Amino acid sequence: MVKFDWLIHQPENLLKYVFVSGAHTEDHLALFAEMASKEELVARKNDREEQLRLVYSTIEAFVPKYENAMKTLEKHLQNNMTADAVGQWFDLYLRVVDLAVEIRRGEIRHRTARKFKYRARTNTVHANATTTGLGIDDGNALINELDKIYRQLKKRKPMHLDMIESQLDIFDRDTIGPLDKRIMECKRRMESSSSAYYTTCSVTVHGDLHVELIVRQGNTILVQKQRRCVDIPSCTCDADAEPWVDFCIQETKTTPMPKPAQIVATVPDVNLNELKKSFGVDVEERERNLEAFQNEVHGDVTVTADEPVSKRRCVSLTIPNGVIQDDTAVLDAILSSVKPAPTGVCNVHYGSLQWGETPEYDRMDKVAAALVAHRVETWTMQDMAPTAVEMTSFAAILTEKGCLRQLMHLNLRGLNVKPATWTLPLHAIATLPSLVHLDLSYNTLAMHGPAIESILTKCLKLTTVNLEQCRLRNAETNLLGGLKACAKQLQRLSLADNAFSRPFLKEFVQLDLELDTLNLRYLVVEETEHTTSNDETAMEMAPLRARHLHLDFSSLVEDASLLGSLAAALSSPTCRLRSLDMSSFSSPPEPHLSELLMQISKYGQLQRLSLRGIASIHMSLWSDLLQKGLPRCVVLEWTLPESSIALCITWLQAAHLPALREVHLSVEASSSFSDDVISDWRERLVRQLPKVSKLDIVPVIPAEF
Repeated sequence: MVKFDWLIHQPENLLKYVFVSGAHTEDHLALFAEMASKEELVARKNDREEQLRLVYSTIEAFVPKYENAMKTLEKHLQNNMTADAVGQWFDLYLRVVDLAVEIRRGEIRHRTARKFKYRARTNTVHANATTTGLGIDDGNALINELDKIYRQLKKRKPMHLDMIESQLDIFDRDTIGPLDKRIMECKRRMESSSSAYYTTCSVTVHGDLHVELIVRQGNTILVQKQRRCVDIPSCTCDADAEPWVDFCIQETKTTPMPKPAQIVATVPDVNLNELKKSFGVDVEERERNLEAFQNEVHGDVTVTADEPVSKRRCVSLTIPNGVIQDDTAVLDAILSSVKPAPTGVCNVHYGSLQWGETPEYDRMDKVAAALVAHRVETWTMQDMAPTAVEMTSFAAILTEKGCLRQLMHLNLRGLNVKPATWTLPLHAIATLPSLVHLDLSYNTLAMHGPAIESILTKCLKLTTVNLEQCRLRNAETNLLGGLKACAKQLQRLSLADNAFSRPFLKEFVQLDLELDTLNLRYLVVEETEHTTSNDETAMEMAPLRARHLHLDFSSLVEDASLLGSLAAALSSPTCRLRSLDMSSFSSPPEPHLSELLMQISKYGQLQRLSLRGIASIHMSLWSDLLQKGLPRCVVLEWTLPESSIALCITWLQAAHLPALREVHLSVEASSSFSDDVISDWRERLVRQLPKVSKLDIVPVIPAEF
């Protein structure tokens, strides 16, 4: 039997074999060629798939290293650095740039002990560069090549390759891309930073490899540095060095450059003539009276033949027409709208400012110029659609303008912008040292998890954070990290109207957050077949330190493990809960709901309780609550079936509820329900609860509720 393996793997020998043996027709030749081509495609496919998997694992391993390097680079970028310190920072900047190049293009510029199996798949690398073949660009090229191979094989691409392609795209868009932008922002901030040790600092990029730093004091060059390592042969660094680990700028003892002394003219005796001279008026002995001076100031000068030719008229102090009057009008309009306090503190409502014909790219700078001598304490920019240029300018003035550096309250609720537009503003917000209140609600921030974590970690005075409806499902890991960092300072947190996974919520409720208010209204728990409610994903709440807990119409109300954990937390002596809202359109699990209500009765400290929509509560539980469990309750919201109203009204007595001031009662009424019945109930309650100031009784048809 003839073996054709050598023919399949070496198609160029097919023709020789056919002519030598004479035993095969043209059909045999075509068959063998097709077999050889298919085997070659399969082998190439397997090789490309292996390389693509290695690309993904390599990029995934690079992400934490890249993030740590960027944090170190940003941490050591400060004002008032010495020229030598700038040089040390520049060396670190180059290494971080080279790390980004390795991740993006797979190009190696420094010595390494690693061995590389693959070559670059793109032309974006330099001609003689050492490459890994494992960059993001290589991954994209491999994806395109595999698409062609599968089309030639007439097969559908496997799902795991689609997943790798999707994850690689997410890494590039949500993690690597923003980090690359932060490098450019660091370079820009360094060039615009101020220092007493030098006057100018510039980082010039000639092409890609040649980068030069020049630090000047006037016309004198203090530091001039260039990139030393352009490839492995020219590199003098240690193999596989990571200089951002334990990086520290070695400060030298440098005295700040003395500033030029300002010469102040002293006038020992200012008289009327000296004052006239300062206004450009010639002084003569015959013009010593006040009337003559005022006439010249107003331009009422009559030149006679006896007066000298050199006589000058008064110089007008008004702004010439057509010079900067338009800018002045805009700045005055901003100041009149902002109305700064005498202390210089002011609040800006950006949406209410009148711009006229001022272009969008110039508006933020106009605000900063108008308020240069003031301190902005509150900035409100909500429910509007700023342009991308305005958002970029806003990020710039947050980091560069002194009037906004002490910002305490920032409201950016509901801005109609593309999600990618948030990259620079969020990183700028993280640099505000005095920020106390931050409202980012109703914005799509799913791709900005690292930036949110940076804000929660770096803003050390932050006490209020509103992230309502921000679509944070893909930012869960970063959100947890940020909340852990600010757990001791945070007082008010809103994650309402978001969807989260059960594992995230399990870790979240275990955080030791000492909050005044926790808002989880309309929160959705996303269940999967692997994360259904069981012992492994049960939500065991940490000691309940929140004073006001809002669970209205949240999926958490239907979670048995959370209700049981909440009941246990109420029995703890450290519990300080004063307000509980857990209205729901559905009935919570009955045994756990009963346990929770019994603990509320024993707790006896609630000042507000809302159970709207839950009409399945047993009457014995209502008896305990209304007669013994709510002595400090001020606001009570609940729902009852029509048949239970009469009995509950008898329990509503001023002696049992001495602090009650507001009652909101929803009645599941029948179709024959009348207003007279409501009037009768209202009269009885007014007699029994004379201190109640607000009493609402609303009939609700059960099918519509």
